[in-house]
Amino acid sequence: MGVSADQIRGDQSVSDLVTRARKGERQAWDALVGRYSPLVWSICRGYRLDGADANETGRRVFQHLAEELDSIRDPAALAGWLVTTARRECCHAPHEAPGLLNARSEPDVGNILGRRNGIAEDELLMAERHAALREAFAAVPPRWQ
Repeated sequence: MGVSADQIRGDQSVSDLVTRARKGERQAWDALVGRYSPLVWSICRGYRLDGADANETGRRVFQHLAEELDSIRDPAALAGWLVTTARRECCHAPHEAPGLLNARSEPDVGNILGRRNGIAEDELLMAERHAALREAFAAVPPRWQ
C-alpha cells in the first residue's frame, strides 16, 4: 500500500493520526509528536525549565501519551490532554522553575499560576487553530492548495 501525498505533507486529522498510531503505525506517531512538540515545549518554557529539564519533561509527556493512547476518548481534545499532562510533569521537574520567584519577595502563587494558565491557554488555542487549519487545508483539492 503506497503513501499518499497528504501523508507525506502531514495534512492528516488528529483523529486519523491517533487511530493509526493506536494500530502501531510509526509515521502516525511521529506526526503526532511533531505536531504537538511545540505546544509541550512552550509549556516547559512557561515553567522556565532549562534545556535538559525541558527535554526530559517533554520525553515524559510523550511517554505518558504512548501509554495512554488507547484510553483517549476524544482525539480532537488531544491538545488539552497534552497541556494538562505537560503542566503536571513540569511541576515534577527535578530543577523546578528557576527564576519564577524573586529571592527578595514572597511568592505570589495566584499571579504565578495565573500567568502559567494564561500562557498554556494561549498555546492551546494556537495549537487547536493550527490543527483546524491543517485539517481544512487537507480538505481542499491539491490543485487549489
